[in-house]
Amino acid sequence: MLIVEEIKSEEYDEAYDLWSDIIDTIQQFTEIDIYNYLTIKRSHADETDLNEFFSKEEVRKAIHVGNTDFNRPDEVYDHLHKTSLNQRHGKSQNF
Repeated sequence: MLIVEEIKSEEYDEAYDLWSDIIDTIQQFTEIDIYNYLTIKRSHADETDLNEFFSKEEVRKAIHVGNTDFNRPDEVYDHLHKTSLNQRHGKSQNF
């Protein structure tokens, strides 16, 4: 593969340019952003569909969100951040 050859030759700028061309081509023909596939344009799905999905009792129970509303990301982020920090420092946390 040409990219591998460029890397082995320490031609990193050229390797990056080739990689970038490949990614651009994929995105152009598929209309999918490979770094954030959630931005895909779909006429049959929108944000409302996700809100409805995550508001269903069986979904909320399956993903263990309790009484936290889907539209309250700050509270969820705070809990995840605290949990992450505690795990990093060997502590457990119950909510």
